[in-house]
Amino acid sequence: MPSKRQVISPGQTRGEAPPPSPQGRRAPQSLVSNRIKLALLALILSRLIPFLSWATTAFWPVSLPDFWVPDGSTCSNLNASQVDDSVYDGKPTGGIASTKQELSFCEDAEHLVGGWVLFSCDFNRGRWNTVMGPLEDPEPRGSLWIWDARNGSEEEEEGPRVLSLSGYPKERDFHPLGTAYHEGSGRLFVVNHARDASSIEVFDLVHDRVNGAWEAHYVLSLRHPLATHTPNAIVALGATSLLVTNDHLLARRPPRDIEQLQATYRALSPDWLPSSLIAPLARLASNPLVANLAPRLETILGLGGGWVAQLRFTDDEASAAEARLVATGIPFANGLAISPDGSTLAVASTTTPGVRMYAFTAPPSGDGWAEPLGRRRGVSYDVVSTPFAPDNVAFSRTSRSPKGKESDKTPWGGAKLVVAGHANPIQLLSLARGPYDLDNEGKKQKKASSWVVAIDVVAAIEGGESEQEEDDQAPHPALRAGMARERLVAVHPPHSSSPTSSWEYRLRTLYQGSAGSANGPGVRSSTTGLLIDEEDNPAESEAEGKATFVVPGLYARGVMVCHGVSL
Repeated sequence: MPSKRQVISPGQTRGEAPPPSPQGRRAPQSLVSNRIKLALLALILSRLIPFLSWATTAFWPVSLPDFWVPDGSTCSNLNASQVDDSVYDGKPTGGIASTKQELSFCEDAEHLVGGWVLFSCDFNRGRWNTVMGPLEDPEPRGSLWIWDARNGSEEEEEGPRVLSLSGYPKERDFHPLGTAYHEGSGRLFVVNHARDASSIEVFDLVHDRVNGAWEAHYVLSLRHPLATHTPNAIVALGATSLLVTNDHLLARRPPRDIEQLQATYRALSPDWLPSSLIAPLARLASNPLVANLAPRLETILGLGGGWVAQLRFTDDEASAAEARLVATGIPFANGLAISPDGSTLAVASTTTPGVRMYAFTAPPSGDGWAEPLGRRRGVSYDVVSTPFAPDNVAFSRTSRSPKGKESDKTPWGGAKLVVAGHANPIQLLSLARGPYDLDNEGKKQKKASSWVVAIDVVAAIEGGESEQEEDDQAPHPALRAGMARERLVAVHPPHSSSPTSSWEYRLRTLYQGSAGSANGPGVRSSTTGLLIDEEDNPAESEAEGKATFVVPGLYARGVMVCHGVSL
């Protein structure tokens, strides 16, 4: 049999092995290249997928009815105006030139004691808004209002009244946003978005129980690069300690003091960023064009530029205030609340959209330091997704559960987390440019959809059934939140023996609406929802298991009040 002939390539001597083919040389390189591409694709998708949820909410929102609340609820709008408090003197604003203050354009509602509620309002918000704009005129002041929800009356003697700010400097701006009340000391904290820089105003509340009058005595103003960069919502830990969210890293109205801005960026900068770049970045962020565009990009892209800080101070020296980071990397950190049992810190992330639930341990002393929850990564928390952009959050002030259930066996002591927000962010941005259409009789009023839900932590029964009914009454039921059972059990162990070992979050809609008027129920652009137990209210009959439901709106006249809402 003839032997096979060996084919010798040019330059190859007989007996040598043939050189590897070009395809063979490229194979390992192609494999490495493909792996790099896959890794980059995975990285991009990991960043893109969370953004898709926010983009869906912003650009493909659901269409809500003009007004809907659960069956059995009776609602009306609470309206008030006042001109006789010199503390709030300033040129008139908005559509009602003769009124110096109105219970309108309210951001926050704080349940104080009993049935007393504090409202934080600014009818000049259509001309001065440091979050969404515009920044046209900071002169007319906002106001705080006090109201007793137990009487439910709009009569002058019993209706909402402007809270007098005794001793507050008349030369200072006052544009209130988030508020917090520390019941043990009677101390009130108010975020103030002033023209030069934001601050936190500290007051002592005094209540005359004989005539029911309230007065706020000014104590001091606090500014700190880490705590008052873009402050939004507050939770009081003690008389001289608080938590505050900062919603953006890139401020729409950065402080005029460039050194304060540098200090903010220095405290938040990652380890890999050279310190020599801090000053140039601060100067860039202070540029009016950049300050106008960059925060919008941070919002639209859902970037995690927000954070929670703790601020401590003494009454004697505001400049000695100290601050530390508690949680970071939160897209548009907005509302803030601590559960009644102290186990959970809830932070609304407007552009997630959803609420982050952190395991929280308050300092043993109300004025001590809280344990940091970590920076950016490696922090365990639950995210309860919401079908709208959440604004403020508030736990119901009741330890009772519905009849037949034992609240001591459930996390949060049977309380519910009420989350209010905006179902159509594009509508809201449009409304912010021209919100003074409140008296457009015969004309189509601008809309900005409102959505308020209550979040429960309920036992997960074997087989996946929950103790709570589905949210099927609402025109658009809230999506069932994802269950992170293992982490949730670690965060919220049962307070006593229980046949179940798992818990899950469930959402129930309390209000949906897309319009509001002064003469009918409903508010546009809902910001806060409060549930106030009616059981102790002598004016309410058959109040067991019922609550008064209070909802202000960012660009709404009056406040919506509903009675007989099931807990």
